[in-house]
Amino acid sequence: MVADSLLDQIERDALDENASVATALRKCVALGGRSGSETLRDWAARELDGYEGGDPLPDYRVVAAVIQLDGMAGNNWVTGQTVLRVALGGPTGEVRRWIGAVESRPMPARSWKQVWKRPTAAERSRPV
Repeated sequence: MVADSLLDQIERDALDENASVATALRKCVALGGRSGSETLRDWAARELDGYEGGDPLPDYRVVAAVIQLDGMAGNNWVTGQTVLRVALGGPTGEVRRWIGAVESRPMPARSWKQVWKRPTAAERSRPV
C-alpha cells in the first residue's frame, strides 16, 4: 500500500503550512509514476520545474487582475502603467520567492514629480 502511504504524506504536507511545496510536489511525481497517472506526474513535474514555452499555463498561474506600476528607467518615468496579464510560468519555488520578495519590499516614497501634478486649463479656470 505504498500509494496510500504517499497519498497520506501528500495530504499532510498540503495541510501543513510549514511543509515544503517542493517536497509535496516531488511526492506527487512519485505517486503519479507508481499509480500510472501520467497526468499527475507531468503536472507535478511542471509545477516543480516550470512550464516551458509550449506548455499551456493553468488558469491559476495567470494573475486575473489588472496590475498597475510606477517606475523609473534612467530619466524616463512611468506612472500608472497597466499590465493586463502576468503569467507565472517558472518553477514553484521561483514563483514563491518572487512573491515573497514583492511582499517584503517596502513601498518607495513617491517623488515630488509623482505627487505634484500641474493643473489642467479646466482645473485652473474652475472657481474656488
